[in-house]
Amino acid sequence: MGNRDIWYIETARGVAARLTAHQANDWFPVWSPDGKRLLFASDRGGGTLNGIYEKKSMNPGDDETAFLVDPKVDTEPSDWSRDGRWILFCQFSAERRSDIWLTPATGERKPFVFVATLSDERFPRFSPDGKWIAFQSNETGRYEVYVRPLAGGPRGPEGKIQLSDNGGEFPVWRADGQELFYLSGGNAVHSVVTRDLGRSGGVPRPSRLFTACPETAPLLATASNPYDVGPDGRILINCRTERPGQSRVLINWLPAKIATRR
Repeated sequence: MGNRDIWYIETARGVAARLTAHQANDWFPVWSPDGKRLLFASDRGGGTLNGIYEKKSMNPGDDETAFLVDPKVDTEPSDWSRDGRWILFCQFSAERRSDIWLTPATGERKPFVFVATLSDERFPRFSPDGKWIAFQSNETGRYEVYVRPLAGGPRGPEGKIQLSDNGGEFPVWRADGQELFYLSGGNAVHSVVTRDLGRSGGVPRPSRLFTACPETAPLLATASNPYDVGPDGRILINCRTERPGQSRVLINWLPAKIATRR
């Protein structure tokens, strides 16, 4: 698999620098809410299985310690709640089927299951207010996007709401929690207005926004989330281009709080 390391880019200067320098594979980074710590997956424990490690310094190779490591379980971090209390992570079976777990960020860190079925559930994200967790599952035979409330402890299967209606993966919340984005087949970006989740009996309908990187191989084949949404609502998508150094810029998309969708 090579030797993967975690890098960061200073957006103001466009300068890239390495954060980890271990001979193992380090990947799937997750920032803490205050931006001072970083969780990442690594197989530095030996073998091919990942554990979760924590980095407390921006110096390459410094202050990296085991956070949640089990030599018999393949584990990857997914998200850190905005209040700093909870961490979402995925555990993978030998067949690469994933279950979603939660652990307190401090204290004894006793993990518990959030979603575990015979299907594959992955890419969970906390809503900004910490009340919901979005994730994808293939329980219907294809991946769809769901949300479930977070009660601060183990839950049964109740309370799940399906938001996508024609396939969906990689859910990401807008910074104010009023909108949820996801990708579907053909690299289409969709949006669901989520401001009334749990307040009424109806389920919000998704809206198709635009097609991302139509010249690129399917994004859904990637092992990690191929896009994210910035604090100002701009969507950053990781695209391959025909020629190195080229990029495609899509403009004139309005967020849901400006362009009403019903």
